[in-house]
Amino acid sequence: MPYIQPLQTIVYLLLFLFVLSTLEFLYRFFKISPEYTRKAAHIACGIISLSFPVYFNSVWPVLIIGLIFLLILAYSKKKKFLQSVNGIKRKSFGSELYTAAIVLCFWAFKNTNDRSYFYIPLLLLFISDPIAALAGTYIPIKKHRFSSEGKSMGGTLFFFVSATAIISIYYLISEPVLPHGIVALILIPATVSTIAETTSKKGIDNISIPASLILTLIIWNNFF
Repeated sequence: MPYIQPLQTIVYLLLFLFVLSTLEFLYRFFKISPEYTRKAAHIACGIISLSFPVYFNSVWPVLIIGLIFLLILAYSKKKKFLQSVNGIKRKSFGSELYTAAIVLCFWAFKNTNDRSYFYIPLLLLFISDPIAALAGTYIPIKKHRFSSEGKSMGGTLFFFVSATAIISIYYLISEPVLPHGIVALILIPATVSTIAETTSKKGIDNISIPASLILTLIIWNNFF
């Protein structure tokens, strides 16, 4: 029988709903751009999700939370509400894929018992990805010719630098003895995730970044 942990599941559902309600209030009454409230939602939900490994003993509660929010997002798009998340002009599946990404990362962690499969992709999603978006807006340097969404060298550079810093700090904090080939273990995932972010469209980077990182870690841990 699936181990649901109903109390913890309800508490997290309420926390996520509080975040969305607060950002919807800010959007409606202070006229904050949905581009910013949407990013704030991703960052806040990412921060809350960091505690999943502490309070959830199986993937089932996280899967239930994810499915509930996928239904909320789908219904809100259909009925044209929750515009603090859905009100952007461009077409994007980012919020739905962000939710799926959290479930994927937690599943990978529970199946490997290695927290790096959860924390590294999630940290890059809610730190490096918004940094890249802001850098691409204010310090574009040069637009990528292949990008139809205005992605730029500035965004790519800031993503790579922040990803490298996050992965480095993660291993310095979490590992009493640094793994073998630590430089490659930092630079390869940072490079792979940067390519995933740069080449993805319509919010697909929210799943391509964690999926590419998980695959990279699997290959590294099994063959190197």
